[in-house]
Amino acid sequence: REWPEPPDEAAFSGIFGDIVHAVEPHTEADRVALLGHALVYFGAEIGREPRVMVGATAHRGGLFVAHAGPTAAGRKGTAKAEVEAVFREAGATVLDRVVSGLQSGEAVVNAIRDPKGKDEGETDKRLILFEAELGRLFKVAGRDGSTVSAVLRELWDSPRVLQTASKHFGEKATEPHGALLAHITSDELIARLSSDDITNGLANRFVFLSVRRSKCLPDGGRLPEAVLRPLAARLRERLDLARTIGEVTRTPEARAAWEAVYPVLTEERPGLVGALLARGAPQVCRLSLLYALGSGAARIEREHLESALALWSY
Repeated sequence: REWPEPPDEAAFSGIFGDIVHAVEPHTEADRVALLGHALVYFGAEIGREPRVMVGATAHRGGLFVAHAGPTAAGRKGTAKAEVEAVFREAGATVLDRVVSGLQSGEAVVNAIRDPKGKDEGETDKRLILFEAELGRLFKVAGRDGSTVSAVLRELWDSPRVLQTASKHFGEKATEPHGALLAHITSDELIARLSSDDITNGLANRFVFLSVRRSKCLPDGGRLPEAVLRPLAARLRERLDLARTIGEVTRTPEARAAWEAVYPVLTEERPGLVGALLARGAPQVCRLSLLYALGSGAARIEREHLESALALWSY
């Protein structure tokens, strides 16, 4: 298949661009994969306070991002390791809140459950779900009686309380903040996307990014300490600032640009593409929030919206 044109350079702005530009020369990972992982980790780390209000609905920084590569050797795992190293150096604690191999919706709630009786529950309501094989998750979600799809859809919506309808499972999670990071091959993605996955709104909560190996480095690569430390320090500053921000609004110029592009993001499209892009407006809204916070800004400016649109266009 024809490979998509690279994203506009606007997608690599703020601290996210800093991470990509610093790490890219030292890894075989795709720069888009580096960007996708950085956005997920940043949005998960800052928690649920930073938000953009659309009416009574709050859009926060929790992203579901799936990296789809032509083969299993697309260096998706390499991208994860490289970006994770930068966030660990910056002191990100959400990296210790990762759950993999999801088998049920109840497991999601259990990982961030409220106190109940002698169970002290989990005080940290942040969570990253990591699926090295997204096809497996789609398969689990498609089983009769599975609560996975319903709970993931609700988690993306960032509700005040997350729980399942199971009569034998009484746990709940108050004010959850979740993100999902996934890898999959392109062929398996096509095979696994059943009509139910699309029409029930699970797949269109994902940002799908095409990624592949960028170069050959027979001896591997490693980000020099002289580059890593100042990069992590800048990242730490942006994370610390983002945690202090609550509601984020748009500047007048950004608002005008948003009003201009909104009809395009919300227009109905037929078939599979239309189903997958049905949440274009909220996805771009969340991405623009992250680009603003990643640039150290307290408001969404036009350039942050342009960055979000550049990645969404890709």
